[in-house]
Amino acid sequence: MKTILAAVAASAGLAATAAPAHAAYVINLREVGSTLVATGAGSFDLTGLTFVGPGLGLPELEPALAVISVGADGHPPVDVYKGLLGPTSFGSGGQEHPQLVSGPPVELVGFNTILDVPRGYLSGAAVGTSTSVFAGSFASQGVTPGTYVWKWGQGDHADSLTLNIGGVPEPATWALMILGFGGAGSAMRRARRDMKSRAV
Repeated sequence: MKTILAAVAASAGLAATAAPAHAAYVINLREVGSTLVATGAGSFDLTGLTFVGPGLGLPELEPALAVISVGADGHPPVDVYKGLLGPTSFGSGGQEHPQLVSGPPVELVGFNTILDVPRGYLSGAAVGTSTSVFAGSFASQGVTPGTYVWKWGQGDHADSLTLNIGGVPEPATWALMILGFGGAGSAMRRARRDMKSRAV
């Protein structure tokens, strides 16, 4: 468990430094020990997308369909947008659900051009750092390392979501990851404490 928490903290640091200053969202997916840690941060300009309606997210990783989510456990409430242009896969792997998550929900569903953002999200606002930890390695989960970009909008409203798989993170990125994992660890300790107090 300590290894997973350390991985989440490291990934949170990666996400914060990787996000550009303009409206854009970046997800970094790294192998950390025997896990895959996905950390996302940034913002979205939703002007170039079509609002589909409210929905319920599903935290998962499914490379064959270009599906990756970070943050929020269970079926979090999200707002669904359509109209991304980009890859329809980033590997051959099937569906995997995370072992640990923290932060607001963001989900990319590349094969059907969908982006899920936290319910009530205001276009252009910082989303916050989100993390999901999956079991396995790139090879065991059928993930192909590389950089994948989905785009939408035009002119001042052009925006993107970038998925960086693998690579060596910059030092500033590690700092953000550590902060994110610290938050995830704190949330887990709180939940464990609450469960113990209910049992008494």
